[in-house]
Amino acid sequence: MNIAAEVIDGDVYRKTINTDLSFSPDDRRENIQRLCRIAYDKNGQGIIAIVAAINLFEDLRVELSKQYGAKIIWVRCNLFNPLRKRYQRTLPESVFA
Repeated sequence: MNIAAEVIDGDVYRKTINTDLSFSPDDRRENIQRLCRIAYDKNGQGIIAIVAAINLFEDLRVELSKQYGAKIIWVRCNLFNPLRKRYQRTLPESVFA
């Protein structure tokens, strides 16, 4: 069985088609929405799309799951303590819980 799959890497897309976005909450939401739209389009072409990106917003995950009928698996990773201090200034505390 031959199954086509593609990883949509949030970091790669941030450096290419989403360069107009900052890391503000609104732009983070827009970034995820764009990535999910790309995944949806890929799926329409028969490609299994895996979005690899940080999404801080539970409400957006639920909304996009319903909008695209996506089978979504969310993986939550705890960062090592030194990284926690580095990123604590830009990410909400709930990310580190």
